[in-house]
Amino acid sequence: MAEFTPIRVLVGLGNPGRQYAGTRHNAGFDFVDRVAAGLGVSSGDWKSKAQSEIAETRLCGRPLLLAKPQTFMNLSGNAVLALMTLTRAKPAEFLVVCDDINFEPGRLRFRANGSHGGHNGLRSIVGAIGDKFPRVRLGVGDKPVQGDLADHVLSRFSKEERAALDGLLDHALEIVELLQTEGPEAVMNRWNGAPK
Repeated sequence: MAEFTPIRVLVGLGNPGRQYAGTRHNAGFDFVDRVAAGLGVSSGDWKSKAQSEIAETRLCGRPLLLAKPQTFMNLSGNAVLALMTLTRAKPAEFLVVCDDINFEPGRLRFRANGSHGGHNGLRSIVGAIGDKFPRVRLGVGDKPVQGDLADHVLSRFSKEERAALDGLLDHALEIVELLQTEGPEAVMNRWNGAPK
């Protein structure tokens, strides 16, 4: 098995504020919340630090910091930079989770590094720390032909779309555990492409 770098910080991207909860752009927050629930992290375990809501936990015998940036999506790099300063983690030790309009809900794509692909949150992070960090992109469905992209990503899912995303999020902790124990290639082989 190829050597890999375990992650130390799990960052879910989204926009802070109750009005954005459950929107397509906040799928990253939803992913982190599912991991937190699976690890027994309670609401009282979260605190505000490094421009994020953070919670300390352990996974696979290692410390893991969960983070939800509170900078708004376009400034996510500021929060990740602050988290890097706080933890002294290297870019490869971050896992960033965000939404992706190129896939329907229920699908994901994992990459060990790469470009921002037009996603403003990833664009901000790449600008702050470079592109050598792993990321999970969660499908949230493409915008309607006549629709506006900004309106689309800030909209809520249909009942069917939400069910598809929730079905994937049920495996959030499993996905992160696989990354920690077997590495990026195992995650790509198991999860990229068709719904599982």
